[in-house]
Amino acid sequence: MDRVDQLRAARSSPHVSFTEYLKLRAKSTGIFLIFEGKQCPTVYVGWLRQLLKKCTELGAQIIARGKKNVLSLRELILKNPETAKDNNLYFVDRDYDVEPKSGSLPDVYVTRGYAIENELIDWNIIENFIRAYFDIADYYDNEALEIAKKDF
Repeated sequence: MDRVDQLRAARSSPHVSFTEYLKLRAKSTGIFLIFEGKQCPTVYVGWLRQLLKKCTELGAQIIARGKKNVLSLRELILKNPETAKDNNLYFVDRDYDVEPKSGSLPDVYVTRGYAIENELIDWNIIENFIRAYFDIADYYDNEALEIAKKDF
């Protein structure tokens, strides 16, 4: 592995995210949101703004680049005396992992399904889209939908 590859790999470490956290913490107030990947904030931030309304200010967002890094960053923050009492929310996909279980860490949201996308789309949404798009109404089309549902 050459030097450039080593540097690229190092930027995905929890310690790099912790350094970013400390820089943002000096400039931002409110609850910090720590995500696995770049796509996560598009879903969660909208939900949180609706849920929290004006009672809580949302602070900075950090992309930790993976579940392991989110949980390691959480540990670094909790072990540091200066940051241990900070208000942060962490978001991870369950994937196929056993840990963490939903609710086992009070400040960590673990998706119920494999990923956040599974919570956005379920069979009812897909079925309604197919029915509307293909104008499905008769028995034979319902049979085709049941076949598609098995594959879903």
